[in-house]
Amino acid sequence: MKYTIMLVEDEPPILYAIKQLIESGNYGFTVIATAQNGRDALKALEGHAPDVIITDIQMPFMNGLDLIDEVHRRQPQIKCVILTGYSDFEYSRKALRSNAYEYLLKPIQVEQLRALLESLRETLNKSRMQAEQTTLNNAIFFEQYAKLDLTNLSNRLLAPMIICAGHYAHETWYADHPGRKFWEQTEHLETIQKYSDNCDLWILNGFTPNERIVIFGLDSLDHSSIDAFAIKLMQQLSKGQIPIQMIYGGPVPQINELSNAIKKLRTAFAQKIVFGASGIFGEAKRSITPFIIPSNDDNRFVFLAQHKNLDSFKKDFLLLLNEWESKKYVQAWIETLLQNLTHKLAQVHHAELGELSQSSLIVSEVLSISTSYSELFENYCRFIRVIYENTEHSLTDISAAEIVAQMEKYFQNNFTSAISYKMFYDLFGFNETYLSHVFKLQRGITPNKYVTKLRIEKAKEMILLQPDTHLKKIAAQVGYDDAFYFSRVFKEMTGISPSEFIKHSKDQTKL
Repeated sequence: MKYTIMLVEDEPPILYAIKQLIESGNYGFTVIATAQNGRDALKALEGHAPDVIITDIQMPFMNGLDLIDEVHRRQPQIKCVILTGYSDFEYSRKALRSNAYEYLLKPIQVEQLRALLESLRETLNKSRMQAEQTTLNNAIFFEQYAKLDLTNLSNRLLAPMIICAGHYAHETWYADHPGRKFWEQTEHLETIQKYSDNCDLWILNGFTPNERIVIFGLDSLDHSSIDAFAIKLMQQLSKGQIPIQMIYGGPVPQINELSNAIKKLRTAFAQKIVFGASGIFGEAKRSITPFIIPSNDDNRFVFLAQHKNLDSFKKDFLLLLNEWESKKYVQAWIETLLQNLTHKLAQVHHAELGELSQSSLIVSEVLSISTSYSELFENYCRFIRVIYENTEHSLTDISAAEIVAQMEKYFQNNFTSAISYKMFYDLFGFNETYLSHVFKLQRGITPNKYVTKLRIEKAKEMILLQPDTHLKKIAAQVGYDDAFYFSRVFKEMTGISPSEFIKHSKDQTKL
């Protein structure tokens, strides 16, 4: 992408000499406007919005320092460079202490000009990328569409891809999802950039901690390069111990179509992922047939549920998992099967599992945090242990209500810190699945979601007290490093975005 420059100099020979140096040097800049004083420069600015202004100091009508101050007031994103001689160096120092980006010393040296333009280009690239990231985040997660003139998104076809480290997660608050740790290793994001073959792409956090969304900027409908990219990327990312899933769709011509396109991809993704294996999937081209539990499996679930102790259950359950693995069942099917098995167990052992939606969410979580069938076996059996313990009355003397009360107190005092189930085990002496289960039965909400609720309530309180506080600061103070992720969670919990909440609170104070 080429950036633009406006030159402001009252001596025409110097003006055109600099223009010639810039345009003949292949620095990635184009001079789109010139002026011989600050007054004319401001007038030209009404029709041209350059990325950079290089201006002399001593000029008639309006000097360079006043010009920089006025440009900063009107369009602060423009980078201003002072063109100065030794005699004006004190003016330059004053400008640098205020709104100037850098200075360029007369007579112009080619090496000095090159270094300045390289520095400017790097700074402008970073600013553009930040603007593009913000624009895409707002478009995808909040369906808010800003002007694209200052970005590299206008007149581009945008093709979405979702990369899932581990298995599909339904909830944003699965704090212990192994995919979260995968993406904390920055080399994986660097690998995505490396294999882009110089194609414009943007990497965003996904709807859940184990997802990343990649948006490709294309110039034509031909997106065959994405096929090759996906294959090369899979070879690199799948070298670890966690399955990698990718799904991508065709390009959309308008940014306001991107949010819906990604939602459709996620819906297809949830039905396509083969549990325990990595995979690359194209956009869904046919309707997906609903999974119906075979009658013979239903009978086997009753047989399994009738086992009198957990050890006996484990032996037969392991055989069942081995069969599912050999048949390459997709994650969605296994989720349905495990939910059915869980309720058969509850019925046979007269165990209280709470509402159907609650136990279903726990099964979903057990599946999503497991990276293999062996982990699924261990995690599900820890969950099912609750049913057998309730049946056999083998729990310790501490009651579920007392455990939940201690957990709740701990959350209320530590909700801004990172909290994991492993921490709960150290504190209370029970495995994480049991703790999650009893907490949800007692409070009707998972521990992670409870912590999220505490964080959002605290954020709302802070916004009401100080509505002009930057969202990034509020997010950090309630435990979120990523302001965009905080904004998405805030909207999920409250139904409105933080910016809408701020506006509403300000409107209320005016009444």
